[in-house]
Amino acid sequence: MTTATIRSNGELEIDDADEINDAVDAAYRAKYGHYAAYIIQAVTSPEASSTTMRLVPRS
Repeated sequence: MTTATIRSNGELEIDDADEINDAVDAAYRAKYGHYAAYIIQAVTSPEASSTTMRLVPRS
């Protein structure tokens, strides 16, 4: 996989672990919590959390 600045030999996987999504949501709220509640809700909703991915190195 290659992006504008990162090259990796890995694969993207959907990460549906609740503890991971909760940690991502908490970090987002901590950083962007000063924005309107509807914006935060849109980004931390279950629908948005279902798109959380991680990069897993290929074996």
